[in-house]
Amino acid sequence: MANSPTRTTLNLAELSDRIERLRSDSAWKILPLSKKVIVLIQEHLSMVESSDKAATENKDSINDSKESLVRFVKGLAEGKTPSDADCISAALEAGIDKELTLSLRDRLFDRAND
Repeated sequence: MANSPTRTTLNLAELSDRIERLRSDSAWKILPLSKKVIVLIQEHLSMVESSDKAATENKDSINDSKESLVRFVKGLAEGKTPSDADCISAALEAGIDKELTLSLRDRLFDRAND
């Protein structure tokens, strides 16, 4: 088993004290060092995966906001009243208060329809 690709030998001399002192609960104290290392690696992997997932969701959200802003501007250019969702997305993308944006939209298009 020494040549197994899933097993490896690590020298934890520099880290063992830090790992042992990392937590003070009794469950941590009874775990052997090898299990503590596995727990820490699993926790770190979960944290990285969660971070990657959040970054992907944020990127999707930014793309959705930009698409809403484009729809908002196209609608204005065509003289169409933008939807509440497009107004709010455009306001958020531009850093403008959403209530102000909706109010301006209503005033602009109410006057245009008079």
